[in-house]
Amino acid sequence: MIHESCYWKLPLLEAATRLQALTGPGELGEEQLAQIERDLFISFYAIRKLLEAPAKLTDAAHALNVSLTCHPNREPVTHRNNHKIDELYDLDVATPTTLPIRSACNQIIHSFVFTICEREHGGLAGVFFASDRNKNSQLYFLDAAEIVKTFEHIGNDKPVSIKWSCDPRTGKETMEVR
Repeated sequence: MIHESCYWKLPLLEAATRLQALTGPGELGEEQLAQIERDLFISFYAIRKLLEAPAKLTDAAHALNVSLTCHPNREPVTHRNNHKIDELYDLDVATPTTLPIRSACNQIIHSFVFTICEREHGGLAGVFFASDRNKNSQLYFLDAAEIVKTFEHIGNDKPVSIKWSCDPRTGKETMEVR
């Protein structure tokens, strides 16, 4: 249970700053690649925890969609070949799509395929990923700028009003967070 959300949101903003700094030119070293991977997994897990905690994010944050690119699968993905994304997926076919923030979190948290992508002249371009459930249908690519934007959106989200109601007939509770 998250009681004070600032301790979950501040690290999102710190991760966004680190990732933004790594998008510039220059080869990414082993330590930087490990930091990127940690930042992505821990941050998307933190976002999911914030989404699950009542009244820690506004309704607008809950409704956030993440823009990414989808690539179709070519052949079965296994533990022995999941690093060969250029053979397993058709990277020449890129379909722009969106995922609700919760789905994007789950796709990364449960990724079976996870590959950090560098730009041609160095620097973080984004990440390729496919969950254990979707690995044989599609591969997603999430651009670094979209990652930073998402972390900043959630990290800066500050609810200012909460309206709670309960239907006296059904007992169904509703909450509006702005």
